[in-house]
Amino acid sequence: MSDFYLIVAEDDPFYNKIYKSELKLAGINHVVVENGVQAIEEIKKQKPTLLLLDLIMPEKDGFEVLEELQAMDGYEDMSIIVMSNLGQDEDVARAKELGAKDYFVKANISLPELLDKIRSYT
Repeated sequence: MSDFYLIVAEDDPFYNKIYKSELKLAGINHVVVENGVQAIEEIKKQKPTLLLLDLIMPEKDGFEVLEELQAMDGYEDMSIIVMSNLGQDEDVARAKELGAKDYFVKANISLPELLDKIRSYT
């Protein structure tokens, strides 16, 4: 897992705190950013193996991040998991069309399940 690098783009302070502490405890190399602009900056700085992406964020939302990544060269092999409270079929379909490999509604996935899913990408 030494080459594995995770970026979590999440603006909710509650989720940020949980992700930071649980990912650290799990020994997963990661950084948590709070909006889409920071996510793109961090992706360009250190290309991650996996991006855990919220859709509703300030400055640049998750859909805009996905669209920007599609237009950038060299990011085709980066895996993206969308974690959002948006659960409508059209949101799921749009995220997957824009490159998301998985899509989870935050309220419907437990932290152990999420950690297992993250580990499956290592």
